[in-house]
Amino acid sequence: MHIEQINRQFDEIASRLRVDDADLIRRTDRLRRRESARVALVIAFLIAALLLLATGLALLSPVAWCAGLFAFVAASTADRLLRMT
Repeated sequence: MHIEQINRQFDEIASRLRVDDADLIRRTDRLRRRESARVALVIAFLIAALLLLATGLALLSPVAWCAGLFAFVAASTADRLLRMT
């Protein structure tokens, strides 16, 4: 019951903000979308790294293994760079 009351109050404050300060809502929505895109990109790089490393190890392929390492480094670099903006 207490959680429901807090949720109602939060929804009320958010609806008032949408009316009073629409620019704030647009900025926070943009930041939320940017964060979601960053997370999706990093996850995609990590999945690619996992698949390439596993393939490289299974087939004893240095090219696939190096590509997997590159994807892993790209994931951490993209996370670091996109977090700064």
